[in-house]
Amino acid sequence: MNIITVNPDNIEREHICCAISDKKGETCVSSKKAWLKERFQDGGQARGYKLKGAGRGLSGI
Repeated sequence: MNIITVNPDNIEREHICCAISDKKGETCVSSKKAWLKERFQDGGQARGYKLKGAGRGLSGI
């Protein structure tokens, strides 16, 4: 397992797991990334993990 820090420099190239609502899809992923970008401006941080063999993308964010 690799711990990843997501920040303004890498958020667009990281696949973010979308658990923001019951609805899934690119719209929810975009909403989550926009929300994270706003939190970064406020000094927020995000970390996730990549599990080997569990597909691509970050979980735990």
